[in-house]
This record gives sequence, C-alpha cells and structure tokens, in this order.
Amino acid sequence: MKKLILLTVSLFMGLGTIFAGHDHPIKVEQLPEKAQKFLTTYWNDVKVVKAEMDKDGLEVTYDVHLENNTKIEFDKKGEWKEIKSPMTEIPKGVIIQNIVDYVANNYSGSRIEKIKREHHHYEVELTNDIELKFNKKGEFKRIDY
Repeated sequence: MKKLILLTVSLFMGLGTIFAGHDHPIKVEQLPEKAQKFLTTYWNDVKVVKAEMDKDGLEVTYDVHLENNTKIEFDKKGEWKEIKSPMTEIPKGVIIQNIVDYVANNYSGSRIEKIKREHHHYEVELTNDIELKFNKKGEFKRIDY
C-alpha cells in the first residue's frame, strides 16, 4: 500500500514538472521569423536585452525584453500577444487605428502602456490605470474594472 501511495505521489509530482512553465534563454535569431520582422520594423533602434522561449505544457510563447523597458510576448507563430511599454509610447502601426483614435479622443493626456490581443478582443491599459476592452475591429466595448 505504501508503495502505491509513493508511486501515485511521484507520478503527480512528475506531471507537475512536465507541465510547469520553463523559460529558456534564446538568441533573437531563434525567434519565429515573423517576430524578428516585427522587432526590426517597430523597434529596430532599440536593443534586445533578453529573449526567452517559454514552454508551458503544449503551448510555446516567446518573451522579448527591450532596453527601453518594453516587454513583448509572441505566440509560437511570431504574432504578438501582449506588449507592455511603461516608459515609452508603443510605435504607430502596432495598434490598430480605431483603438489609437478612441484613446486619443476620449483620454487625452494618457497613452496606452499595455495592450493584449485575445482571440476575439483587445485589452488596453492606459497610463491613468483605466482598462478598456475593444472587439477585434477595434470598436470600443467597455471599461474594465
């Protein structure tokens, strides 16, 4: 009986280790090609401080940390999932124009410091701590509290 309990505990601990997230430092050249192009298009003049591949179960993501304190998360195909830029403005062209216009028209004096792209919407966090939700077309849906 003790052996069965020990075996069961060991099995669950092993599965936890397998499915736990593992960050592996990588070179920029090891990022998906689409992510590399995104970085050279929008942050060509900013040095990459760290790039990591994160395996969490079957999901693979990439985290890139830039010298200007910007962090970008990419999916396995190289599409950006989340951008955090607490110190500097996110470059024009990264965020769809409807969202940029809505923020400029309704929250002048604030800027977008974080944007997250989900399957069916965008989540935007402004420098004044207001969180907004937009649909995939960039149409405003609601303030998130």
